[in-house]
Amino acid sequence: MKTAISAILSLLLLVVIVMLPLILGMAIYRIYRYIKPLEEVQVNHITEIDKVGDRFFLKSLVIGWLVCGPAYYWMYQSGIFF
Repeated sequence: MKTAISAILSLLLLVVIVMLPLILGMAIYRIYRYIKPLEEVQVNHITEIDKVGDRFFLKSLVIGWLVCGPAYYWMYQSGIFF
């Protein structure tokens, strides 16, 4: 059974659409943390560890959505996606 090239390209486009905001957000967040590093905070109790956490994944994903969102919306409105 031969797979159509359009199906392969559609799957590749879907993977890029999902991964691009995450990768872009991670890059922007790492550059931001390189310029402005976190301050060292002394933790006294185990319950305070979560408060000190950086929440890297969530912050980088939201930053990526904020950066890529307008471009995705414009592409959707102009009919590029569907």
